[in-house]
Amino acid sequence: EIYQLTGPSLERALAIGREIVGLDPVSSKGHQLVALGGYHLILMGFTDSAETLQDEAFRAAREAVRYDTRDEYSQWALGMVLGSLLGRYDEAVSAFREALRINPNFSLAFASLGSISGYACHPDEAIANTEIAIRLNPRDPSLFFRYSTLSLAHFVKGDFVTARDWAQKTVSSKSEWWLGHALRAASRAHLEDMEGAREAGAELIRLFPNFSINSLPFRAVQNRRHLEGFRAGLRKAGLP
Repeated sequence: EIYQLTGPSLERALAIGREIVGLDPVSSKGHQLVALGGYHLILMGFTDSAETLQDEAFRAAREAVRYDTRDEYSQWALGMVLGSLLGRYDEAVSAFREALRINPNFSLAFASLGSISGYACHPDEAIANTEIAIRLNPRDPSLFFRYSTLSLAHFVKGDFVTARDWAQKTVSSKSEWWLGHALRAASRAHLEDMEGAREAGAELIRLFPNFSINSLPFRAVQNRRHLEGFRAGLRKAGLP
């Protein structure tokens, strides 16, 4: 259910996780599923209850680690909530490093190290870890996340051509991933391709009618200066 990464599949995963925890409150896997379901619903912009789900995901991720310190997926889930949703970069890195200590070939930990480094606007770290993740698992069904990380990293570096190209690859791989459309619109706007920027912005609004520059599904750009550049591109693309 998690790897389908659709609204209904993530809702089902969350419900299954809650059911498992209800039957066995010390089930690490149950808490892990609650954390991952809630986290991805927020990340993908598939929920109107982000604040409530964020609190639940954070509690569940901590419980998952508490009940099984040797499960790399629990450490990974905790790191994602800390880094992506809460902006606690250093703590997230520690969780991913622990996941890699448990399993040095755990591609998702490298992938998420890349993602949170992108969100925190550390582009070189984002690119390096993302490239490792792709090499380790080139058929990962969530590869579109890797593409958007590369797009964001190059956007932060001011390379809007490469950012645009990776954003295009992102939306071609997963049309429901809002960040790919946003990066495509913002990159094209900064390249003064206004027709392409407006086209990308219109597609984003078609998929997410309630999208707003001032209320992104999560803090995809956590550095204030780079966030302003991202928002400026989205405004030029005609987004509300």
